[in-house]
Amino acid sequence: MIGATPEIGEKELVFAAVIDLESTLMSPKHLKFLLAFHCHQPVGNYEHVFEDCFQKCYRPLVEALAAFPQLRFSLHYSGPLLGFIEKKHPENLELLRVMTARGQVEWIGGGFYEPILPTIPARDAVAQILKMRKWIADHFNFDTRGLWLTERVWEPGLPTILQESGVEFTMLDDTHFLSAGIHPRDMLGYYRTEDNGHAVDVFPIDWSLRKSIPFHSLDETFGYFWELKERAAGQSVTLGDDGEKFGVWPGTHKHVYEEKYLERFLDRLQKSSDWLKTAHFADIRAAQPPRGMIYMPTASYPEMMEWALPYDARVTYEELAKEIKGRSDHERFERFMRGAHWRNFFAKYPESNLMHKKMLYLSDKLNQSKRSVSKGLKNGVARAYDALWQGQCNCAYWHGLFGGLYLRHLREGIYRQLLGAELELKRLTKDGGTVAIERMDFDCDGREEILVSGPVMNLYIQPHYGGSAFEFDVLPRRANLLNVLTRRPEPYHLHIRAAEKSREDTFGSIHDLNRVKEKGLEKKIVHDWHLKRLFLDHLIAPDVTLERFARADSGEYGDFVNQPYRVLETSNPPTGGARIRMEREGGIYRDGVLSPVTICKTYHIQRESGRVEYEVVAPEPFPGTVRMVFGIELNFIPPEAISKGQHLLINHDVQLGLADQKEVRDVESLILIDGPGKMKLIFGAAERFHLWTFPVETVSQSESGLERTYQGTSALLWRPLELRAEQKHKITLEFRLALA
Repeated sequence: MIGATPEIGEKELVFAAVIDLESTLMSPKHLKFLLAFHCHQPVGNYEHVFEDCFQKCYRPLVEALAAFPQLRFSLHYSGPLLGFIEKKHPENLELLRVMTARGQVEWIGGGFYEPILPTIPARDAVAQILKMRKWIADHFNFDTRGLWLTERVWEPGLPTILQESGVEFTMLDDTHFLSAGIHPRDMLGYYRTEDNGHAVDVFPIDWSLRKSIPFHSLDETFGYFWELKERAAGQSVTLGDDGEKFGVWPGTHKHVYEEKYLERFLDRLQKSSDWLKTAHFADIRAAQPPRGMIYMPTASYPEMMEWALPYDARVTYEELAKEIKGRSDHERFERFMRGAHWRNFFAKYPESNLMHKKMLYLSDKLNQSKRSVSKGLKNGVARAYDALWQGQCNCAYWHGLFGGLYLRHLREGIYRQLLGAELELKRLTKDGGTVAIERMDFDCDGREEILVSGPVMNLYIQPHYGGSAFEFDVLPRRANLLNVLTRRPEPYHLHIRAAEKSREDTFGSIHDLNRVKEKGLEKKIVHDWHLKRLFLDHLIAPDVTLERFARADSGEYGDFVNQPYRVLETSNPPTGGARIRMEREGGIYRDGVLSPVTICKTYHIQRESGRVEYEVVAPEPFPGTVRMVFGIELNFIPPEAISKGQHLLINHDVQLGLADQKEVRDVESLILIDGPGKMKLIFGAAERFHLWTFPVETVSQSESGLERTYQGTSALLWRPLELRAEQKHKITLEFRLALA
């Protein structure tokens, strides 16, 4: 009965079952079935989501499997999920111990916090794998030799890292094998690959089973098993897939548990044991040699490589895929269709790249400093590394079908951990009492950034992008207030009308579902022409309205917003703090005519405050007087945005919500108030500004449908400006943090 907790049987019976299985594995008449469940929740996800997924999927899945002790299967749980279960549901962990002790469960390891292994430093990859191996050994008395490769992102150098970590095998989608020229009929057993003599075994995941279970009928699925058995008796076939397909994906809880799909599937597996036998990966490797050597190119599963393509290329890819699908011989061509490298997400989404490079920056800093830390501070080193590794969790770094990067709380979770590691590092090195300046190519794009770091806040500046700031960290809150996502085109925006007509109760693979979570989403789509940064400089037409500006139609006269400034000075004045002075000799464009304008922009940054001074000059030749608007664009998002009392306070008496779209005249101060942490970010000026404020909202895709998501608040502090030749306009904006 599903839900019953089985007891460990007599040792003789367990031993006999193992002997029987081993003799079966050597039999040429059986097809062996390797079934691996991958279960994961990301760092930064809400605890109620963990709990909901546990009740809908993880608990009933384990209880269902436990009710069939004769069946063997493999499990991979990520570290965040294991930690949640240990803390909140230890009884479930105990059941898993029982199932492991009787030989039913084979544990598959991985990077503890589910990183994309090739995109983090090798030293961190090895450490995360070893952390997972130790956790499983301590809790289940099981030595993992297999690895679940996050998102199956494969790069040819991985075998070296895996072997150094004690990993002997992994599983990959058939896409990887097709790319290496393996025929679909040969997606059985396992192959061996190597990197400079470091070898690892790889099992191909069967695409037909991935598509069929749990969505197609049992007759269809077992008919496919029978075809394989008739063609390749004695071989093994692998299915490694998301455990969330069994209860979390839309409609699956009802289908899998209430309608008893999983119970019927497992029962049929058991009753088919005379020709279809479940096994562990270790069993197959012990009983059979590899089918041959293989060298696979960089790859992931097909959808992932499609999602990694830039917008225009992805639209073309979708059109081509549809065209090929319509051919009677489509299978000949589909095996050679592939999209982009996973790392392309760093080029596609600058926000992802900046988060990734922050992680690399801190990893290098921590690695350099750990050697000089005294033994009494080793616990601090361990805490710093654990926070760093949590900041390597993959989910917030990319976007496809799942919300990923578009989910602000996941990005916030990554920054919370990275800044926690940075705080720990400052304590360890006692390096954080002053405001320091570092010039380096932080984001690896060939251009230099300026990193201003202090004990309370960091301000990272990009001279080549309007001299704007791209990261504003409040270290005591472990928050990056510039964690704002730009609104950009996505291919699914083209299909939103069709999605609005989809039925909400449709059941099937989430890769095939197309639905919306809110009507009228098409009208909410806005595509920004520049990144959402802090201290962006606008010279715009005097007739532009808030409504136009909020829809990224700013009527821009100037060429300063996203264009390069020349750095004139970076210094630490004797009075303390940091000074960065930069200049752009740009211009304004009207009726196709360019008129020269120069903006000099100087940052003065202290421990908890700063100011930005502007000098706007129209040098000769300049055509008379030009009326326009000078605006300073601010973008920000507090931790746990839109909750617990966060709001904007104008002139100390007008309160606005973060999602309000408003115009306020004669503003002398704008205050972002973060209710939970009692933090205030205060902007002010001696001369009054006018204010436009509006929410930055994206329309993005997730596994449950297309949805509107708040990504931050945008504010334009502006004033009318009349430019005449050789006239200078001086404008100063101050900012200050106030922490409880």
